[in-house]
Amino acid sequence: MIVVAQGPGNLGTDTPWGFSGVACGDAVNAVAALDGHPVACLRVSEADGRARHRGISHHSLTAYGRVALAAADVVVPRLEGAFGRQVSEQAAALCAPRRQGATHRLVEVPVTGLFGALAAVERDTGVRLNTMGRGLSEDAAGFLTAAAAGRHAARLAQALPAARAGAATTPGAALR
Repeated sequence: MIVVAQGPGNLGTDTPWGFSGVACGDAVNAVAALDGHPVACLRVSEADGRARHRGISHHSLTAYGRVALAAADVVVPRLEGAFGRQVSEQAAALCAPRRQGATHRLVEVPVTGLFGALAAVERDTGVRLNTMGRGLSEDAAGFLTAAAAGRHAARLAQALPAARAGAATTPGAALR
């Protein structure tokens, strides 16, 4: 498994295309070109004061909806309540067939146990999780979304050796 991420930090121009996060869409294309299995991690916030960043951020919608032309697993965490429904609806729209590019695969992942695991990381390491100045308790949705993407990627990685033991001979073919 290879984890590709932008950062640290984002440089944005407050425009739909002018931010460094478009690199996430390029990463999806590169993984697919190398016959890999891209997993998209959405930027999600329930606490951001800017409407364009609440729910699934416009950054993720642009990077995965416009820049990524290859199909990726778009992981959506199973969050509760109205906010959870909003994120699920936005993710479903992102995975709808589109004029340009392949259709993404919507993958719902339960978040059971993830908040406790993230809190344990903070407690055991002394490192405070932080995004845009907010910690785990202030904006859990973003951290749970990233952890859900990690959970999905880990499951794919665990399945890979068993699948490769079968008929798969092309790198990445076992996961298609």
